[in-house]
Amino acid sequence: HEIIVYRDTFEQYAATVLGDPQPHSGKGPFRQAAHRIEALLKSHYLSGLGEHILQVRRREKDYLLRDEKRYVDMTIAELDGVAARVKISAIAEQDKARFTDLIENYRRDFLALVNQNDRIETLHKEMAEVVVQVTTLVEANVMNADRAMSSTRQRVDALTSRSARVMLWVVVVATMLGIALAMLITTSIARPLRTMAGLLDRLAAEEPTERMPYFTGGRDEVNLMAGSVNAMADHKVGFMDWWKAAMSEADACERLQELLQQSGSAEERWQAEKELRHSIQARRQLLVEQHEDMHQLLGRIIERVDAMSKGVHSGTDEVAVNTVRYLARSVQTKLEMLSWPERGATRFTA
Repeated sequence: HEIIVYRDTFEQYAATVLGDPQPHSGKGPFRQAAHRIEALLKSHYLSGLGEHILQVRRREKDYLLRDEKRYVDMTIAELDGVAARVKISAIAEQDKARFTDLIENYRRDFLALVNQNDRIETLHKEMAEVVVQVTTLVEANVMNADRAMSSTRQRVDALTSRSARVMLWVVVVATMLGIALAMLITTSIARPLRTMAGLLDRLAAEEPTERMPYFTGGRDEVNLMAGSVNAMADHKVGFMDWWKAAMSEADACERLQELLQQSGSAEERWQAEKELRHSIQARRQLLVEQHEDMHQLLGRIIERVDAMSKGVHSGTDEVAVNTVRYLARSVQTKLEMLSWPERGATRFTA
């Protein structure tokens, strides 16, 4: 409306200038309209918001690089400051709600990453303590074995009966075999624990590609711990891939918006649109992969339930097992329905 007022008053003034080379009045109306337009733009623009967002990213990277808790508090404080600026701004309530949701999603994901790092650190300490205890136990067993062998040798030398000597040597051999077996079992436990501790060290600072050997259906504790560490590593890789794809899409969108606002060249806008499409395609591909993983997990649940149903004969337990199977298959079907649009959208974007 103000732009239309500005245009009409400017046309009137232009007509006056064309008719009178030296007009004495007429500039006031369209200048006042221009001032009102400037005031409207200022009231709907958040000055310095981009710098605050960059400050949030800076505190986040400080935490990832230095792993110090004070940077977590700094990041949350920066997020609170950004939310407060948006809340008191004059932008539309719909934009406020959308921006607030984005800030809360970022806060939730960041705190989830911090919580995961704390869990990894706790698990690493526990694993280190287990390694120390196992090593101490092995050393104590070796010392006891040495003392036992020395004592046995002295008793054998003191005996004169050949039969007694034979029996004692049998005992010595059996003892050595038992010690060797104990050391072998202890080593087979300590080696995976050391490997697991090294993987956790790398997992805290990077994204390792190697995984612990895991056997499906194994019942020993080391195998279960290996499965948990592998799941933790896979979850971190998935989170970091999703975070990188989301940030790439946001950067591409921001660049395209800047080019549109600054009237950039067609080549630059085309390149920015291409980057944005690639970013969206990458994120959708990750979403399709997550759907497939969930589909496979539900398939495993159904397999386990089918195996359990063979040993269930009572009425209540049988109903519960059938209910779990039905619910898992229903969720699997819905995931399949949800994954088709994403796959189609990915192919369309490509």
